[in-house]
Amino acid sequence: MQRALQRLAERASASPPDATLLPRTAGVVPQVLAQLRGPAWSLPVLAEHVSRDVTLVAETLALANGALYRHGEAVVDLAQAIRVLGADGLRRAVARIVFRPVADPRSGELAARGAAWLWTHTDRKAQLCAALAQDAGLDPFDAYLLALVHGAGWGVVLRALDAAQAGPALHPGPALAAALAAARDGLCLPIARHWQLPPALLRPAAEVSRAGLQPGASPALHHLYLADRLATALGSSSGEAGPEVATASRPTSAGTPSPLDPAGTPSAQTPTGTATLLARAGPAARACWQALAAARDAASGAEPRSGPQGAA
Repeated sequence: MQRALQRLAERASASPPDATLLPRTAGVVPQVLAQLRGPAWSLPVLAEHVSRDVTLVAETLALANGALYRHGEAVVDLAQAIRVLGADGLRRAVARIVFRPVADPRSGELAARGAAWLWTHTDRKAQLCAALAQDAGLDPFDAYLLALVHGAGWGVVLRALDAAQAGPALHPGPALAAALAAARDGLCLPIARHWQLPPALLRPAAEVSRAGLQPGASPALHHLYLADRLATALGSSSGEAGPEVATASRPTSAGTPSPLDPAGTPSAQTPTGTATLLARAGPAARACWQALAAARDAASGAEPRSGPQGAA
């Protein structure tokens, strides 16, 4: 496994990097993302682009009916969905489409096992990171993109292990979790460069690749760290399987609690640890946590929970 991960790091850090490793992109996507970040990108133009793409229409409707935006009856009309989401919500819908192929279950056996967890965790982390940035008066969309880029590293790591046929030799545990997390963090800058993200996002991506995911001096790194911890806690409290399940030589029950905590803070998976993390967050982030926890419980058929592990 170590040889496969070392080879992955070498190929990703080469100049230019091995593009076959990185999340696939249509030729125009980086330009579209750059336009979405620009101040001149108007809501009518966004709406026109949405209407041309059936997949984007479906994503827009799904997001408008999600826990963060729906506050009444179901949204069934595209125009209504666009009004509900606004420009920021539409930017997120486009970004979700861009990065969703990272979790393509056809990528290989290991990537297929981890696909569901990968997208759920990354999507939660991106929403929480955007809310943390909003509380701090920073650009939520930049934070959203940075979290998506960071989460994309998981898919690259699992596909590389698939290509090396390393799955049968892997043994889930703390050592494996740490090795996979280090490999994922090292890919943050190569993926950000591959997607031609702006310097404001390349700087925190470079710091993650250099030092790993940990509280940093910049607000962007601090928000990414907290968002990852909170997203991990959301999955752990409901027994969702993490990527260490994907690397088991035999399929592990999806109901097994995930011990994976890349930043080395297992206390984030306890009610007390989660409460501490939420105490550092502002109102938008706490509201986001509550909505995501409620959506998780509704999807699993569980009764809504109170306290930091639930949606109270």
